[in-house]
Amino acid sequence: MGSIPYEPDAVKAFSPIVSSFLASQKDWLDEPVLNSWKSDPAKLRTLHGVSDLHKQWAQTQPGPFSPHTDPLWLDTGKIMRDAGLPWQTNNVNMPEDISRSWILHFKTFERHAIVAKGARVGCPESEVTGYVTNWLEANHYGIRALQHELRLRSKYRPLLAGCFIETEVLETAARMFGLDTVRVSSDEDRARTQLNRLSGGKRPIIFAATLGSLVGRVDDFGMIGRLQRDLPILLHLDASRTFDYITTISAHDRARLGIPRLMLRHPFREEEEDDDPDDTFVHDDCIIAATIVAGGANWVSPTCAAILKSPGLGISSEVKIEYVRGTDSTIAGSRDSIGPLWVCLQQLRFGSHGLQKIYHQCIRKRLALCQLMQEKDIVFEAPVSTLDVLIRGRVISDRLCRKWGIKHMSRGTHLLTIQPSVSTLDLKGLVQDLTKADPGDLFLPRFPVANEEFARQDRTMCRTLTKVIKISVDHLRGVTAKSGGYPLNLAVYSALGPVLGHFLPLDLPSDWIKHKSREIQDEYRAGYGIDSQDYASFPSCFTTGSTMGNMVALHTAMAQFPDAHVYYSDATHYSIKKIIRDNDNFTQLWSREKTPRRFIEIPSDNLGRIIPQELVERACRDRDSCAANSERYQVVLMCNFGSTFLGGCDDVIGIRKKLAAHGIKVAHTHVDGALELGLSTDVVLGKPGINSRNGLPVVQGITISHHKAMGLMVSGLVICHSPTGQLAPRETSIDPRAVLEMWLFRQMYSSKDRGHVRQYCSSNTNRLRDGLRKAGVSLRFNENSLITVFERIPPWLIANFQLAPEGDWVHFITMPHITPSMIDMFVARIMEVDLHFYGVFERLKGPFEAVLGRQVSFRRLRPTDNNLIANIAVMTAEREAIGADWLKNYIRDSVSFAAVQPDDAEKPLVVFLAHADADRYLTLGPVLVSMPGCWDTSQFDALGAMGYRWLSRSMNLNIVL
Repeated sequence: MGSIPYEPDAVKAFSPIVSSFLASQKDWLDEPVLNSWKSDPAKLRTLHGVSDLHKQWAQTQPGPFSPHTDPLWLDTGKIMRDAGLPWQTNNVNMPEDISRSWILHFKTFERHAIVAKGARVGCPESEVTGYVTNWLEANHYGIRALQHELRLRSKYRPLLAGCFIETEVLETAARMFGLDTVRVSSDEDRARTQLNRLSGGKRPIIFAATLGSLVGRVDDFGMIGRLQRDLPILLHLDASRTFDYITTISAHDRARLGIPRLMLRHPFREEEEDDDPDDTFVHDDCIIAATIVAGGANWVSPTCAAILKSPGLGISSEVKIEYVRGTDSTIAGSRDSIGPLWVCLQQLRFGSHGLQKIYHQCIRKRLALCQLMQEKDIVFEAPVSTLDVLIRGRVISDRLCRKWGIKHMSRGTHLLTIQPSVSTLDLKGLVQDLTKADPGDLFLPRFPVANEEFARQDRTMCRTLTKVIKISVDHLRGVTAKSGGYPLNLAVYSALGPVLGHFLPLDLPSDWIKHKSREIQDEYRAGYGIDSQDYASFPSCFTTGSTMGNMVALHTAMAQFPDAHVYYSDATHYSIKKIIRDNDNFTQLWSREKTPRRFIEIPSDNLGRIIPQELVERACRDRDSCAANSERYQVVLMCNFGSTFLGGCDDVIGIRKKLAAHGIKVAHTHVDGALELGLSTDVVLGKPGINSRNGLPVVQGITISHHKAMGLMVSGLVICHSPTGQLAPRETSIDPRAVLEMWLFRQMYSSKDRGHVRQYCSSNTNRLRDGLRKAGVSLRFNENSLITVFERIPPWLIANFQLAPEGDWVHFITMPHITPSMIDMFVARIMEVDLHFYGVFERLKGPFEAVLGRQVSFRRLRPTDNNLIANIAVMTAEREAIGADWLKNYIRDSVSFAAVQPDDAEKPLVVFLAHADADRYLTLGPVLVSMPGCWDTSQFDALGAMGYRWLSRSMNLNIVL
């Protein structure tokens, strides 16, 4: 299908957004709906509307004193836009935990940001860990780490305290981690009384303090230090707005203003290694924290920040992540890569020295403004540890607040921040508007935004960084079309990424984001069968992905049914196990020392579906146990609608029927359909008590991921039935881009388009399965799933097509960017391996038979050759130091082979083991002989080596000697 015929000069006449859309068509991935856009004038009309929106926002950016952002910080978005972002990336897990099977990330850049910020608080690279995430999660992670550490060291439940830190931080952390919380007084004597009464002097206290809250408040760290001397307090510090300022200012400015230094230290390690316990206290000139939320050069609200801690603080996760073959220590699991990359680019672009210069000018500007305001009798407060100014007791109109970026707080208080781009004219104009003073009476020095040398260096650095990031993006684009192992639609960004990139340097209006967020969520509710009059009892929210969605869902269910038994399968998304670990195993938030445990994992079958009979038997035992103890019995089901590796869908209707047959009613059913529900609406939302409607299961909650089926930034949505109309935890913090991208997606993709994409993917799935069957590959799959599981193939093919193996199996997901030709190529590559082995077997047959004095056949060893492998295992029984997985580890690489009896292919005569890796390196292993006393085994070593040399030449492998 051809493109709309526009001449190059005509394309230039369009807006930047439409021009980028048209110019990028040559690079779009092959997907039927995208292809139709190339000849659809309606899509251009839609994009003209998007262009108008972009133009409007670009002309109405926040005023110069906005506490949340500044044009200098936003300009870094241009680097990413010009480098070809956004593109589908996910910084799943910690930045230092990099798996070769997952390449769509910017974790190296993220780790650089963590190390650079750690160095500013006294930590060498080996002594700092953390990651970049949204402001709320960063605080949660720091508090959770301290809670875990205290649970290991104290028999008392920790107390979470705070004075000026945001209420949502305290309340959501307390709810998530089972902590009692107290808002302490800013009066030291009262605070001491409160903490003594609640802790008894023994209960450990996590004090969450702020160095600049969203409303401009700053905790009294002198008071906290004095309290630390008498009470077991660990300090968690939120410096999400001020860290870069406080940690880069010059020694002269620090001494003149009396700003303390920040230090990060493991609280207990210092006690164990140092006889001076004062080293872990807050001092007048130094704040020593156990965990720090670090931000400052902020471009978005809610802000994106780094959470810093010592590597040994807290408990490492043991919950395994599917795909990346590692464990996840973060809270939200998946994380969009733009935020972490942006934080790193701010560091690389300016460096600590550049930030010092910028903040020195900000200090001078604030001093000048304060002097001017003092002269004009404006009552204000200017905390030294921030660049904020709080104006008190003055009425400021909404028009002036919008004009200058001032934030209205409460009781006549307004917040403004001295940002880098604030000019002399801004300072004078602000005071003039506040006082109606004669401009001639306002005298201020001239403060350039940046001197000429600084600006020149910045332009050079931006060009350099653009080139560096573009190399990475181009690499990701080059391998994207072959990526078959992950449930990500990689086609959408190829068309919409150039459009969305223009919004990266803009501050997205919060009013528009809130309005469209509600609109999108209402469309979801309607699409899943909820009548408009019932919307209030099915609250929803945008999330950072399926992990957060499942966390909100589980908390919301438990808020309604706190004594319920929760059942889930062993094929359930790893986040469920992680949530239970963080929110119950360590805290007894819900279990409260009850026996038996009320979170029960049920076995699944070989297709990833929960086994109904196992569930029914366990539920009956639990019911009877509750009855015997006069306890209430209720059931919450956490079901899969497309399990992660196998694509299994739990039979919700059938399960509930079987439970009902035994007198067990399900109080709440939640379905995790992170991938599948983005492609279909095969469930209905409704209140409990109804099993099905029009043949579809009625459930009380769903989790959807927007980065999977829809191919947008890492984000998602959760909807849950809640009679109170509230989710738990109530607060979520997401990037406004998630709403913008979802809105644009729905503008460009109709429901009919999405159905067409699903049919296209299903057709390609059948094509893949037919091809693999013809290639003789063992398969497992769920009929309606896009996931096809098959026996493991050589490592270089796994790497080349970015597949994710689990044990003896690997899967391929036919997402929209996977084309029929790509499927054919993949199958052909698998068949080529067999052909090359057959060629080697033909050449080896004669020499082997001469040595053995009998006829032989050959077989390449596959992980599913169970009988043959069992017989080989007998041959290895006498070998020393053989672990249980020793043989499997060889066979899983699919490059070992055996000489077998012609009349019994399950009986090995000689086995040649070898390892291979993703770089096509081949390492020869031991040769196993069934009857070593009958033959000269040294000849088999030579024949095996000869066979692998032939194989390496024909398959371009490298033998490691």
